[in-house]
Amino acid sequence: MKLSFSTIGSPEWSWNEIYSMAKDLGYNGIEIRGVGNEIRAAKAKPFTGSELPKTISTLKQLDLEIVCFCSSCCLSDNIDKRAILSEGYEYIELASKVGAKYVRLLGDREPNVTGKIDDAVVVSNLKYLAAFAEYKNVTILIETNGVYADTKRIKQLIEQVDSENVGVLWDIHHPYRFFNEQPSQTIANIGKYIKHVHAKDSIMVDAKPCYKIMGDGDIPFYSAFDALNEIGYNGYISLEWVKRWNANLEDAAIAFPQFVQYMNNYFSHLKAERVTQTIEAPAKGKRIFEKDILIDLTFGQVLDKVAKEFPNQFAFKYTTRDYTRTYKEFQQEVNTVSKMLIAMGVKAGDHVAVWSTNYPHWYLTFWATVRIGAVLVTVNSSYKIHEAQYLLKQSDTSTLV
Repeated sequence: MKLSFSTIGSPEWSWNEIYSMAKDLGYNGIEIRGVGNEIRAAKAKPFTGSELPKTISTLKQLDLEIVCFCSSCCLSDNIDKRAILSEGYEYIELASKVGAKYVRLLGDREPNVTGKIDDAVVVSNLKYLAAFAEYKNVTILIETNGVYADTKRIKQLIEQVDSENVGVLWDIHHPYRFFNEQPSQTIANIGKYIKHVHAKDSIMVDAKPCYKIMGDGDIPFYSAFDALNEIGYNGYISLEWVKRWNANLEDAAIAFPQFVQYMNNYFSHLKAERVTQTIEAPAKGKRIFEKDILIDLTFGQVLDKVAKEFPNQFAFKYTTRDYTRTYKEFQQEVNTVSKMLIAMGVKAGDHVAVWSTNYPHWYLTFWATVRIGAVLVTVNSSYKIHEAQYLLKQSDTSTLV
């Protein structure tokens, strides 16, 4: 199984931040559900005009793929059939251009059951779109949500459409949470139609799902993954962290790395089972500082605390340069550079300028400077000599790196 995340979990991130995070954390792919303020993928800048070839090239260089384009298009809305089909065609066309295998469309708009859905309307719209999907070599996925979280019903829907270019996106959460359906039963019902999988955890609070970091809820993911393994599933498990719809959820910078850790624990669990070994329970995400609260520590003290708590986690992992350091390794390098600055005569309160582009040296200089109590002065890397001279003079800089 491979790992991806949905961009629904990172609505405040730029496209550059999204693919860089995917590469740095070891994800295999990205599921597109909006970029920035634009929820409709075909209108998002990375997938329009002259930017689209650049996007394709960048992903190829990074060995990442777009796994699935997720649309808000709901096939049960029968008010404007032309608009529904138009959006469906738009997503299928985009997926074809990018080389993505799947487009997710909705049969029911809500995660839980809120009203009646006419299967005949959904089937009719699906048949129109399935013909175009077959022509474009794309597969349409209907998600297990709303009334179609009842996997017996979604099975009947798929069989009525009767197209190899229509399958199921199994959102593990919804059949279990809203229909009390065990993963083994889900697989028995729709296993052969599952092409892509969503994962998100929750607990019930006041009869409503309260989403949690993976492993902090009660969704039986290990049972679900085991069931997928038993049928030979080798597709993606995609974290659908619904931050776009719930601003109170943890930031993607916490949820995305933790998901990788959770899944790696599961893969270790699989390996251990094969050799009949016992492993510890999956690790959970951890905060060492309260969210949105000012902390009374210097930068140097913050680095020391993080290096102590997470010595073997990555502090830096450059996508395009050969520089990877854990927090402990980075702390040691910062200490070395700090001693070098002191040996050069730099002391607390002195101004140290750094004239560099986005290289590891910049970050080492920054952390080393603030560790010894000196003041960092940043020099625009595009400055000409006379501009840099003026800045260095006006800023009372004593040392230039």
